[in-house]
Amino acid sequence: MAITVTIDGRTTSVEEGTTILHAARDLGIEIPTLCHNDAVEPYGVCRVCIVEASDGKGRAKVVTSCNYEVWDGLHVQTGSEQIMEARRTILDLLLSAHPNAKPVQDLAAQYGVTEPSYTGDPEDDCILCGLCVRVCDQVVGVSALGFSNRGPARKMVSPFLDPSPTCIGCGSCVYVCPTRCLHIVDEGNKRVLYKQDRKNVFKEFELLPCLSCGRPFLPREQLEYVRKKFKLPRKLAQTCPTCGGPGV
Repeated sequence: MAITVTIDGRTTSVEEGTTILHAARDLGIEIPTLCHNDAVEPYGVCRVCIVEASDGKGRAKVVTSCNYEVWDGLHVQTGSEQIMEARRTILDLLLSAHPNAKPVQDLAAQYGVTEPSYTGDPEDDCILCGLCVRVCDQVVGVSALGFSNRGPARKMVSPFLDPSPTCIGCGSCVYVCPTRCLHIVDEGNKRVLYKQDRKNVFKEFELLPCLSCGRPFLPREQLEYVRKKFKLPRKLAQTCPTCGGPGV
């Protein structure tokens, strides 16, 4: 069912269940995000995407646009003075906690925040957005990552701080990381997944060779995952993208 929503004075019709973030993007209105990715369910943890929502008559409330669904007659302000000041505060806190995280630096600078107000950890670019945890759970389905502790001590880790037995080395967590603090590198017949620097290795994998060209290209764990999930014969599953294809 289509419903009517007004964003920054522009009225449009969207389907029920649409979030403010996506309704705004349909209008060409950009709302900043750090923890959002369309591949997974919205989380709203970074708070950067906050907006004002109201019925156009009464007092507005501040909501996270990535997970707040529109309703008929909703009025939204994405750049009011209150929202801009709140975003600056949020970005100041993020920059203070992670002063060397380039995407945080860039976004904060857009809002005039170039120097953090507090002292954080320059050695940790992880903003605890949870994208890596959610993509591993919701998309890949192996739940190899999680969080430990609470408050300032909260960290993204592998279970029990040991190499996860369920991690397949696919790199999905790396691809969605907004601050690029996760890395995956192939070195000869070895793949290494690590956070921030090579001292913080999550897991190492032996790379199996392509059955066509012999080039090492995927971990055994990923091969078995792909074969089971898609019911592929070994020859097809263990053929690299350069050589591979339905006709192998």
